[in-house]
Amino acid sequence: MPEHGSVVVIGGTAGLGKEVARFYASRGREVVISGRDPARAQAVARELGGQTRGIGLDLAVPEQIAGSLAEIDRVQYLV
Repeated sequence: MPEHGSVVVIGGTAGLGKEVARFYASRGREVVISGRDPARAQAVARELGGQTRGIGLDLAVPEQIAGSLAEIDRVQYLV
């Protein structure tokens, strides 16, 4: 089955979210991780490597969610 779209991991900078992101990144998938601190999300994305990128996203500020996710073209999995 072809893989189309990104794997988006909300809260992917630590714990279980980070391990899920690591799993998909190690398989060559495009992964987007989010965290409340954009600099930390970007640093963790660099650590995971591959096609991983980090974005700032705080679910407690719902009016910012759409803008934070706007650059993601297609999502296959949302974690």
